[in-house]
Amino acid sequence: MAAAILRAARALGLGVRMHADQFSADHGSLTAAEVGAATADHLECTTSVGLAALKAAGVQPVLLPASVYNLAPRVIRGAPDDRPRPARVLATDFNPAPRPPRR
Repeated sequence: MAAAILRAARALGLGVRMHADQFSADHGSLTAAEVGAATADHLECTTSVGLAALKAAGVQPVLLPASVYNLAPRVIRGAPDDRPRPARVLATDFNPAPRPPRR
């Protein structure tokens, strides 16, 4: 469904960016590669398959490591030596609105 919507957006001349793979692996990154998105943002759970697809499609990966600080105890997966190493952008995504309440 997302791919169809994103292809329609591109057909109308709109740029495409994706919020991808923040909580599950590869579906977002593979869709971003399929539709030729400009960026795929977050990527905390992306595997080597997703990274290779992004690199092959020329999609710019964007890591937002601080965004998961308040959402979940996730580790940002930097690419180890055996995974594709596309250039990455590092951003903050500091937004107080989605932060869960403190207990």
